[in-house]
Amino acid sequence: MPTRSSPLTIRSTWSPTVKVLDDPVYVQRLKGSSTRLRRFHELMRERGATRRFAGKIESWPYTPPNDTELVASAIRRALGLETVG
Repeated sequence: MPTRSSPLTIRSTWSPTVKVLDDPVYVQRLKGSSTRLRRFHELMRERGATRRFAGKIESWPYTPPNDTELVASAIRRALGLETVG
């Protein structure tokens, strides 16, 4: 799977919906929280998709998730068209 690297991508997440981006991004913690968004941000940090902005801009490699293939594979297995492994 290809990796992406971006010298600078900063986005604001004011919306209650979440969009997964192809490029890694910096995030800044804001007041307020929800369990759903906290878990989402933890997962994105674990996957390397986001980093907290600490005053220094850097690039880092990131492999975007391929959720389409993940879901398609699960459907093929459920239909007996593909075996696990």
